[in-house]
Amino acid sequence: MEINLTSGVIKKIIDGEVEGEADMIPVMQVTEMRSVKAESRGTTTERFRVILLDGIYLHQGMLGSDLNKAAVCLEEKDMEDGLFKVPNLEEVS
Repeated sequence: MEINLTSGVIKKIIDGEVEGEADMIPVMQVTEMRSVKAESRGTTTERFRVILLDGIYLHQGMLGSDLNKAAVCLEEKDMEDGLFKVPNLEEVS
Protein backbone atom coordinates (compact mmCIF):
# COMPACT_ATOMS: atom_id res chain seq x y z
CA MET A 1 0.00 0.00 0.00
CA GLU A 2 1.50 3.30 -1.06
CA ILE A 3 0.97 6.29 1.18
CA ASN A 4 1.99 9.77 0.07
CA LEU A 5 3.48 12.14 2.61
CA THR A 6 2.34 15.75 2.64
CA SER A 7 5.58 17.13 1.19
CA GLY A 8 6.79 20.39 2.70
CA VAL A 9 4.04 20.57 5.34
CA ILE A 10 6.51 21.01 8.22
CA LYS A 11 7.76 24.29 6.75
CA LYS A 12 4.17 25.39 6.06
CA ILE A 13 3.21 24.71 9.68
CA ILE A 14 6.28 26.56 11.02
CA ASP A 15 5.61 29.49 8.65
CA GLY A 16 1.99 29.70 9.88
CA GLU A 17 0.44 28.68 6.57
CA VAL A 18 -1.40 25.78 8.25
CA GLU A 19 -3.40 26.88 11.26
CA GLY A 20 -5.43 23.78 11.97
CA GLU A 21 -7.38 20.79 10.79
CA ALA A 22 -9.59 22.98 8.60
CA ASP A 23 -6.56 23.77 6.40
CA MET A 24 -5.34 20.18 6.01
CA ILE A 25 -4.74 16.87 7.71
CA PRO A 26 -1.05 16.27 6.99
CA VAL A 27 0.52 12.83 6.61
CA MET A 28 4.04 12.60 8.03
CA GLN A 29 6.41 9.76 8.88
CA VAL A 30 7.59 9.15 12.43
CA THR A 31 11.27 8.36 11.98
CA GLU A 32 11.99 8.08 15.69
CA MET A 33 10.01 8.08 18.92
CA ARG A 34 11.82 7.65 22.20
CA SER A 35 10.77 7.77 25.83
CA VAL A 36 12.71 10.36 27.84
CA LYS A 37 12.59 10.33 31.62
CA ALA A 38 13.44 13.41 33.63
CA GLU A 39 13.78 13.59 37.39
CA SER A 40 12.83 16.74 39.25
CA ARG A 41 12.35 17.14 42.99
CA GLY A 42 12.32 13.37 43.48
CA THR A 43 9.61 12.81 40.87
CA THR A 44 10.29 11.04 37.59
CA THR A 45 8.36 12.34 34.60
CA GLU A 46 8.13 10.51 31.29
CA ARG A 47 7.82 12.37 28.00
CA PHE A 48 8.29 11.36 24.39
CA ARG A 49 10.75 12.77 21.85
CA VAL A 50 9.44 12.49 18.30
CA ILE A 51 11.15 13.08 14.96
CA LEU A 52 8.81 13.66 12.01
CA LEU A 53 9.56 13.63 8.28
CA ASP A 54 7.31 15.11 5.59
CA GLY A 55 9.42 13.88 2.68
CA ILE A 56 11.43 17.10 2.53
CA TYR A 57 11.89 18.43 6.07
CA LEU A 58 12.63 16.80 9.44
CA HIS A 59 11.35 18.26 12.70
CA GLN A 60 11.87 17.09 16.24
CA GLY A 61 10.01 17.91 19.38
CA MET A 62 8.82 16.71 22.74
CA LEU A 63 5.21 15.73 23.24
CA GLY A 64 3.53 17.38 26.19
CA SER A 65 3.05 15.01 29.13
CA ASP A 66 -0.72 15.27 28.57
CA LEU A 67 -0.16 13.30 25.32
CA ASN A 68 1.73 10.41 26.98
CA LYS A 69 -1.25 8.09 26.65
CA ALA A 70 -1.39 8.73 22.89
CA ALA A 71 2.38 8.27 22.55
CA VAL A 72 2.30 4.93 24.36
CA CYS A 73 -0.51 3.76 22.06
CA LEU A 74 1.52 4.78 19.00
CA GLU A 75 4.70 3.25 20.39
CA GLU A 76 3.02 -0.12 21.02
CA LYS A 77 0.97 -0.05 17.82
CA ASP A 78 2.34 -1.80 14.74
CA MET A 79 2.87 1.26 12.53
CA GLU A 80 3.48 0.23 8.93
CA ASP A 81 6.66 2.05 7.90
CA GLY A 82 6.06 4.58 10.71
CA LEU A 83 3.05 6.05 8.90
CA PHE A 84 -0.25 6.86 10.53
CA LYS A 85 -3.01 9.42 10.20
CA VAL A 86 -4.23 11.34 13.22
CA PRO A 87 -7.25 13.35 12.09
CA ASN A 88 -8.02 14.52 15.62
CA LEU A 89 -5.56 14.47 18.54
CA GLU A 90 -8.43 14.40 21.03
CA GLU A 91 -9.44 10.97 19.71
CA VAL A 92 -6.09 9.42 20.65
CA SER A 93 -5.46 11.20 23.94
